[in-house]
Amino acid sequence: MNSFSLSGAIATLASPNRLVVADSRIQNPLSLHILDIDTGNELSTATATAPCPCDADFDGDGDVDDDDWDFFRLCDYDGSGQCSFPVTLGCERADLDCSGFICGSSGSESDWDIFACQRNGPGVPPNPGCCPDDLSAAIRATSIAGTGVNTLLAADWTKQGVWKLDLSGSLAVELSTLAPIGTMAGLPRVSGDADADGDVDLIDWSLLQSCFTGPGLPSSATDACSALDFDEDNDVDTYDFTIFHSIITGSGS
Repeated sequence: MNSFSLSGAIATLASPNRLVVADSRIQNPLSLHILDIDTGNELSTATATAPCPCDADFDGDGDVDDDDWDFFRLCDYDGSGQCSFPVTLGCERADLDCSGFICGSSGSESDWDIFACQRNGPGVPPNPGCCPDDLSAAIRATSIAGTGVNTLLAADWTKQGVWKLDLSGSLAVELSTLAPIGTMAGLPRVSGDADADGDVDLIDWSLLQSCFTGPGLPSSATDACSALDFDEDNDVDTYDFTIFHSIITGSGS
C-alpha cells in the first residue's frame, strides 16, 4: 500500500509510462515516488540532490569581504554562535555546508569556519579547499516536470534554479534563474521525428536504420539519432525500434 501524499507536484514521463510524485508530507518533504501510470503501484523512490555550492561570495563580486560578512552575520539569527534554523528564502545561501542549519563555531563543519577560511578580503579570491568533500544539497521538488524517459526537471521554491535529474535523483545539469520557480510543465524531448518535419514517417524509419547500433553501442551524436534514442541511453537499439513502431504515423500525420 502506498503511504504518501498526492497533493504534491506531479510529473509524467513519456515512455515507459511513469508518474513521479513529490511527497508533500511535512515529515518527508524530499522524497520522489516513481509510479506505474497504469496501476498506480510504486516502483521506486528517490531524493533529489545537487552538489552544495559552499560559496561565501554572496554578492558575486569575486571575493569574500565585509559585504559578504554583513549578509552572513544577519542570517545567523540569534547571534549565539550556535545553529540557527530554519534557513529562509535568501539566507539558504549562508548555509555553506547545506546542512539545513546556519551553524556557529562549535561544529567541525561549521558554516562560520568555512566562511572564515574563504574570507581573504576585498579583491582577493576566496581560498580553495575550505569545504568538506562531497557536500550535497537536498532539493525540495516543489515544482517538477518530466522530459522524455528518464529525465526530470525539479525546482525548489526557496532556491533560484532548475535542476535536471535522473530517476535516482542525481544531478545532471543545473540551470540558474533570476527567481524561484513556482510551476513547470514538461513535454517529451525524444519524439521519433528524426527529420523534424512534424510527423513520424518512412523517412524517419530510414534514419532509424542508419542510427541503429544495438544495446550499449553509442549511436551518432546527431539531432536525428538523438530523436530516436527513446530511453536516452546513448544508443539506438531494439527497445527504441519497438517504441518507434508504436508511434509511426505516416507522412503529414
